[in-house]
Amino acid sequence: MKTKTFFIVLFALVCSVSLVANINAHDINGDGYANWYDLALVAKHFEETGPLGWVPEDVNEDGRVNILDVVAIAIQIIIIPTAIDCVARYGHAGFLCLLMGEE
Repeated sequence: MKTKTFFIVLFALVCSVSLVANINAHDINGDGYANWYDLALVAKHFEETGPLGWVPEDVNEDGRVNILDVVAIAIQIIIIPTAIDCVARYGHAGFLCLLMGEE
């Protein structure tokens, strides 16, 4: 039960932050959206290194294109839009029911 509660709180935090965050912050290719094309560009440079922020694919600007960059983009293209959609459809409490598997 503690694990489920943790994920509910985490999901609520993502929803709250996503409503005020720039959901296209990791738009690497400049098409106006953070999407699968941006993720493909990260894959192209995966495991490459350079100075801090050396390529746009180094999303967290740590000098390495790695799984942290993949996760940052994946959160924007999967979790944040889902959270916004749930809140828009069901209100702030509605997404908790979806997360818990209830309708």
